[in-house]
Amino acid sequence: WEIAAAFELLHTGFVVHDDLIDRDLERRGSPNVAGRFRARARALGASADDAATVGDAAAVLAGDLLLFEATRLIAVAEIPVGMRARLFSVLDDAILVSAVGELADVENAARIDVPDTDELLGVAHDKTAVYSFEAPLVAGAILAGASPDAQRDLASSAADLGLAFQLVDDLIGTFGSRRQAGRDPGADLREAKRTPLIGLARRSGAWPEVSSALAVAHTGPIAVRRAQRELERSGARDDLVALIHEGLRRARVRAASPEVPGDAAALLADIATAIERRIP
Repeated sequence: WEIAAAFELLHTGFVVHDDLIDRDLERRGSPNVAGRFRARARALGASADDAATVGDAAAVLAGDLLLFEATRLIAVAEIPVGMRARLFSVLDDAILVSAVGELADVENAARIDVPDTDELLGVAHDKTAVYSFEAPLVAGAILAGASPDAQRDLASSAADLGLAFQLVDDLIGTFGSRRQAGRDPGADLREAKRTPLIGLARRSGAWPEVSSALAVAHTGPIAVRRAQRELERSGARDDLVALIHEGLRRARVRAASPEVPGDAAALLADIATAIERRIP
């Protein structure tokens, strides 16, 4: 159980830091760490600026503590030394790739131009798929004594699942309701996120209209709705949904490999179905 808990804490730590980077004060419709500590500081009489500093500090420290505890749990687990080393390698790779992907995502939002779709798809994979899908599944395979071939097939399937999950999140962040997104609708548009959805729109002949709408999406809900309409008219939404379905198809095929135990294959298929059901 220590290893499972370690990857849950890794996930939570990254979520806390992600909210801080995105300057979000809510997660799933409730105040997150920064939001709670900002409100607490305000209740104690702090100014708005000082309360924001307190909230940010709490988010940094909470995320750091969670990442440290994830590492500690692997270090103290009663497992063979060789297995522990392999698990640390999985953890290290997940942290490094996720950090690189998150920074690239932030940099892309600050760029004037829109990167190529393939580059944006790579960033979407790196910032989400490894730590939330690939690493936990491979860690479980290591603990179960799975063969290298089984680990490879699990990792490949998990990569496709993780990317599909992130692409659905991008759709929700652009078109989803407040209930789906857990925050105001169209948040990704207001924050000028450079997601694969925007990359696909850039390829279309409707890009001038989409670009014009995106440039003012931060001004309010009417502008957000206009940007949503232009993105739909460009065909980018349909193209992204097609990419999601293709990724889930690949994930199911790879999960059905003879090297992957039946229970694991069924779990991956169930995850693929759950991701499909999230498409707004």
